[in-house]
Order: sequence, then structure tokens, then C-alpha cells
Amino acid sequence: MAQLSSAEQTSEQTGLTLRFARGVVRMLVAMPAAATGRRMRRNARFRRLLRRPQVPTVVSRPERPDPVAVVVMALDRLGPASIRASLSGVGVRVTVPDERMASVFRAALTETQRRRVTDRLIEIVVEPA
Repeated sequence: MAQLSSAEQTSEQTGLTLRFARGVVRMLVAMPAAATGRRMRRNARFRRLLRRPQVPTVVSRPERPDPVAVVVMALDRLGPASIRASLSGVGVRVTVPDERMASVFRAALTETQRRRVTDRLIEIVVEPA
């Protein structure tokens, strides 16, 4: 084998380096994404998301009574009680299923007591159904 001059060696090394670099690039392009690590990094991020504690996005709110049901109950229970109290002059008890409904009924009676004195004879009692 013949000895190469330093200039020839440098140009040959540059050519080898260039060919090697091109070969590596071709190889990386031909490889699947998992081999290059992109998919593995994506999966790692996805797994990290799954490991985080889930914060509930929906905050539970207290249930509101259906306004139509409240009016129906008021008509069914307060109406006859008001008539009985006004005709007999005796106190009348009206039962409601929960404290929220009782507070609504009491507020309604407070308003109607301004016009009808006999509405003071109606007592609201909470009795779970």
C-alpha cells in the first residue's frame, strides 16, 4: 500500500466522514419512531399524565328543589291549611319533606301574614318522607 500525503489523507478522511454522516442520517430516517426514541418519550409523557392524581372537574353543588314541585306542594299543602285556619281559627300543622322546603314555606307564610292574619296559625313541620 502506498503512503498517502497528508493532504490526500485529510481529503480522504473528510470524504469518509461525510459518507459516514450521510449513512447515519439515512439509517435514522429509515428506522421506526420507537427506535429513535420519539415514541418512547411520548409514551413516558402519557404515562406521567396517568400517574398524576385526578382532580375532580365537576364541583358538586347542593341540589335545588324543582320550582314547579315547590309551587305544587305549596298549593296542595298551604292552600287547604290556610282555608282551615281561617274558617276554624285553630292552628294547623303542615308537614314538608326537608328543611330547605320548610324555609321556603316559612318565607311564603311570612309574606302572606301581612295580608291574612290567620296565616299566623299555620305551623311548618319537617317530617322526612
